[in-house]
Amino acid sequence: MDDRFDTSGDPSVAAFRRLMRTSLRIKRSVGTVFHQAGMTGAQFFTLIRIPDEGIPITKLAARSWADPGNASGVVDRLEREGLVVRRPATGDRRVVVVHATAAGRQRINDLWPEYERRVRRAMEPLTGGELNDLNTLLEKLSELEKPSEPEKLSDNEEPNRA
Repeated sequence: MDDRFDTSGDPSVAAFRRLMRTSLRIKRSVGTVFHQAGMTGAQFFTLIRIPDEGIPITKLAARSWADPGNASGVVDRLEREGLVVRRPATGDRRVVVVHATAAGRQRINDLWPEYERRVRRAMEPLTGGELNDLNTLLEKLSELEKPSEPEKLSDNEEPNRA
């Protein structure tokens, strides 16, 4: 592999790579909690986003950390495990509402303390002020609505390949 792809002088690229590496390391550490319980992180984070009154699967997909295209599959697996049920919405049977079962709520309660402990341990190197700064910076990045779109070229303009 060309070294320029591994070490960039561009601070944006370097920060992005560090963010991704750190995120992956923390995700692996915390993910063992879910793995030991026979779940994936996507299943856990989907389950904790189901309010007591239930939620339409389309809204759950938007709220969850699961890829929207995979949300139905995640819910399928949670349903097979008896952690959620799907019911038609009252008033509009075309809408499917996902509800956590008592077993699903219990699974959250069982996993939450260890999940929090692992997250706190991952964040131990940072002071309270640094955590506040990190949260501020990450919130700023998360406010980006969508990646920038390529500039539109006029019909007779060629892309710059320099």
